[in-house]
Amino acid sequence: MTNTQDWQSFWQQASSQGKDDSGIRDAALQQLWADWLGAELKRRPAPVRALDLACGDGALSRQLMTIAGDRALELTCVDIADAALAALAKHLPGAHTVVASAAATGLDAGSFDMVISQFGVEYAGSEALNEVVRLLAPGGSLALLQHKKGSAIDAESAAAVEAITRTLESGLLASFRSLLERARALQLGEGTMESCEEADRDLGPRVAQVAGLLKDSAPNPASEVILKMYRDVARIYQNMGHYAPTEVIPWTHTVESELRAFAGRMSSMVEAALSEEALRANGQRLEAAGLGLVRCEGVALSDGRDGAWLTVAQLPG
Repeated sequence: MTNTQDWQSFWQQASSQGKDDSGIRDAALQQLWADWLGAELKRRPAPVRALDLACGDGALSRQLMTIAGDRALELTCVDIADAALAALAKHLPGAHTVVASAAATGLDAGSFDMVISQFGVEYAGSEALNEVVRLLAPGGSLALLQHKKGSAIDAESAAAVEAITRTLESGLLASFRSLLERARALQLGEGTMESCEEADRDLGPRVAQVAGLLKDSAPNPASEVILKMYRDVARIYQNMGHYAPTEVIPWTHTVESELRAFAGRMSSMVEAALSEEALRANGQRLEAAGLGLVRCEGVALSDGRDGAWLTVAQLPG
C-alpha cells in the first residue's frame, strides 16, 4: 500500500538534516500511550517482550523505554525503511531492529507479550493484522493507534498532497532551472541575453502562482517545505552572481524529488486511513481470532479535533 522508497527518502533526509521527525507530537496521544504502557508494564513480569511494529525512528519505543525505567524490557522494532531503523538505533542502541513489512516480519510466532504501533500497521494493509495476532504470546496485548479517515490528520495530509501537487504543476522549479541553464550558456558564450530575458519573463508568473498558494492555503504538513523552497529560489535569484549555475541546477532536481517523495508519503497516509467500517471489521477479525476486544474507538487530539482510531485487545493466556 505504501511506497517504500518515499519513506526511505523521508528518513534519509531527516537524518541528513539532523531532524527528529518521529511521529505525531500531541499531548493527548502521548498521554494515552503513557497510561496504557505504564499499566501494561506494571502488570507483567519482567522481562517484557515488546514489539514496536512499523516503528519509524522510534518515537513510541523511546516513550516505552522512558516509562519502563529500570524494568527489564526486550524491545524489537520493525520498519520497512532501514534509514528509519538507523535513526532509531542512535537513540535506542539496545533495541533489536528488523527491516521488514509489518505484514511479514519473519519473527517467531507467539514471541511477544506486547505489540504496539503508532500510525504504522495500517500502511501494510489487512495482512498486517494477521501478523500482529500471529506474533502475540498467550496473554499478550496489542495497542494500535491508526489513521482515521476524515480526521484532522487525514485532512491535513490531503491538503499537503494538494499543495505539493499545485507547487510542482506551477513549474516554478523547472522555469528557474531553465533560467539557470540559459545563464550558464551565456557565460560560455553559447547563449544570448534575449534568451535569458525570455526565461526571466517566464519565471515571474510561476513565482506569483506559488506565492498565492502559500498565502491562500491553510497550514498543512507541507507548508514549511514549500515556503523554504520558495524563499531559497528567491534568495538565489536575487544573488545570481554569487551562485554557480552548475551547483544550483542539480539542487532544483533534488528539491523536486524531495517534494514528490513528500507528496507520496502524504498520499500513503490518506490511502491508509481507516473508515469506521474498516475499523469495526478489524475488531471482528480480532475477536474471531480469539482475542478479547478492550477498546475499538476514536480518540481526540489535545485541541479536541478528531485524531485517530485506537484498538486495544488481549489474547487469553
